[in-house]
Amino acid sequence: MNKSFALLFDGGIAILRMVNGENRMTPMFVKQFLGCLDEVERSESVKVLITTGEAKFYSNGLDLQTLQNLPHEEQQEFSTNLHLLYKRILTFPTPTIAAINGHAYAAGAILALSHDYLIMKQERGWLCLPEIKLLRPFPVSLMGLIKAKIPSTEYLNAIVMGKRYTAKEATDTRVIQEMCPGTHLMERAITIAKEYCKQDYDREMLSQFKNDVFFTAVKSITDPPTFYPKL
Repeated sequence: MNKSFALLFDGGIAILRMVNGENRMTPMFVKQFLGCLDEVERSESVKVLITTGEAKFYSNGLDLQTLQNLPHEEQQEFSTNLHLLYKRILTFPTPTIAAINGHAYAAGAILALSHDYLIMKQERGWLCLPEIKLLRPFPVSLMGLIKAKIPSTEYLNAIVMGKRYTAKEATDTRVIQEMCPGTHLMERAITIAKEYCKQDYDREMLSQFKNDVFFTAVKSITDPPTFYPKL
């Protein structure tokens, strides 16, 4: 398909595997991801989408070195496309499962959080929003998404302190739905997907319901990025 992704259709399940090492996000990576979502949506038989990575990484976030060297216009285009990617996953017209096989950091963690159901390999890997340590404040758009997807009791740890969550910690605090042994990660994700398949959701209505539940986050992602003023 392309060097960054492998897309497999198995009955009513689409499995999108990120296969570009640390799966750091670049303009091309995000465009290819969006193209994969287009392909999944074109297949009317697909009832569930699973995303996963390979080896040690789900996604290690932005490729900051590449992005910093881009002209301003291309940086703006990347930001627009990245927000579109999050919005599309958040409101995707089928149930979505993030099978977190390894580290999910920063933008990669936000990608995982955009899914409906998160299951994480229990032996190794962290889920982390380390922006405080990168000196990169969250724009209003992404703060809204994150706060819509994690319990308010974890705002301080996850967002402000940049806590690195193990699979057990993320499960215990309900940041994710469950964990399982890595050798059974995809098996478990597919089992969950098959249960969703039985529901046979109407695509348009499912996307609308997601839009309505997460309306504040969806709107903030859609609006031009802004940052909170210091009061």
